[in-house]
Amino acid sequence: MATNLLILTAQHLFNPTVLASPTAASGYGLNELWVGRRGEGYKINAAATTTSIDLDLGASYSPTLIHFVISGAQINRLQDTASTTAEVIASNSSLFTSPEQVTYSYDLDDLVGPRGEEITSSFVPSTAFRYWRLKLTTTASFKHEFLKWPFGQPFDMGRDPLHGRRIDRNIISANNREPISQVTFEWLGVTNAKTNEFIDKVVKDKDIAPVWLLTTDYHDVLFDYQVMHVWLKSALIEFTNWDSNRILCTFEECI
Repeated sequence: MATNLLILTAQHLFNPTVLASPTAASGYGLNELWVGRRGEGYKINAAATTTSIDLDLGASYSPTLIHFVISGAQINRLQDTASTTAEVIASNSSLFTSPEQVTYSYDLDDLVGPRGEEITSSFVPSTAFRYWRLKLTTTASFKHEFLKWPFGQPFDMGRDPLHGRRIDRNIISANNREPISQVTFEWLGVTNAKTNEFIDKVVKDKDIAPVWLLTTDYHDVLFDYQVMHVWLKSALIEFTNWDSNRILCTFEECI
């Protein structure tokens, strides 16, 4: 059974086969949609009302649940003249026939996250799909820009963390940028299989790839943010019993 706190990673998107995408503006790269610092995103070169990015993730990619997040979703909505629409579309044809998809039309009051800059949605695909399209549609024509747009099967620890979590907002000096949120979680009774999966999907790439913390129903776990774009700052993994481990993690917000 899925738990309430999930961790969305982007390993399967590190080097995707790109079938089609708009020309990027100077200084922007498509791969920045999934790796690197929050401010290193993707921007199209010419004004448009539709941006489509088509990816081939291979026949072996078979998620049973899809979540997506657009970090910096407010950038496009602030330039649009009506609701902005984001879609994640899946198909087994590179022409995207017989697709399944999730569509999310949003305004500024739909944005979530610590700074009100994200949108997130999900769907359950009926089968495995090889081809994936990220599509943004606006009423106004301008150069669409994204900080990050990950999608995929989130990692599920197999149980929720203990309720006694901690969040901090560190303020270094009066001249510093906005305070950075840190959140600490502790999990008990995590199986060996889930512990190894956590190491492979989250810990291994912690220095190059941020992750996204998501809540599905009970949003108080993330202080009602619903989504946080974070780096894994530290992780303590302890064996406590046969096939039972303790994991203590601190995540730091990407800004």
